[in-house]
Amino acid sequence: MEEIECLKYLYINLSMQRKTIKNILSRYELKDSLYYLLLDNLKVYSRFMISIKYMLKNRINKDNFSIKNNVVDTICSIQEQVFKSEGKQEIKKYIKEASKINILDIKRARKEYKIKSKTIQNLLDRMVKFELSNLENIKNV
Repeated sequence: MEEIECLKYLYINLSMQRKTIKNILSRYELKDSLYYLLLDNLKVYSRFMISIKYMLKNRINKDNFSIKNNVVDTICSIQEQVFKSEGKQEIKKYIKEASKINILDIKRARKEYKIKSKTIQNLLDRMVKFELSNLENIKNV
């Protein structure tokens, strides 16, 4: 049961990140290295979400299930307001902070939910590696 709750938690967090990046990309007009970094982040978060969805399906044993959370839409609409007039430096700052928070969230989830499944542990490791590489990549933008 803890594994399912952990996966749902991660899915919701990734969903918020993904929606926020979509909002930023829709307003960011330059096709520079920051744009392509954000686009790559969007793709990676989508892949993580797909993995989590399949892990949940295997654990819940239902064909039709969905993860819906009104909090995601609310937070994303707030973030959308914040990013309406943000420039490149503010976006870079947001990406750095979001990556740091995601790393802390993943580590906290690992401890709190006491994950024993190797597949979930591997997913968490991949997510941390991605966020660490994201921190390095944003320095070069």
